Amino acid sequence: MHYLPEYYTEDQWSYDFLKSQGIVQIDTSAPAARQDVRTDTRNGILAPVSKTVELGKKLAVYRAGITARAFQASLTRFGNRD
Repeated sequence: MHYLPEYYTEDQWSYDFLKSQGIVQIDTSAPAARQDVRTDTRNGILAPVSKTVELGKKLAVYRAGITARAFQASLTRFGNRD
């Protein structure tokens, strides 16, 4: 068993990936200059549904990459301890 902290900490809430796809995370309670912040609140992904599904598939691949890299690093650090 491997604990992979990178899965939880690298690009938390997938902020960087979503921003690269044109999806911003807006905190409307913050001043305008501070609204685009790392948060779990998202805007711009409700329509059309086909775009949301496509983005979801890309996000799954992106998160799987984070997990695979973290797992490989864990194997390197601790070796394969069957």
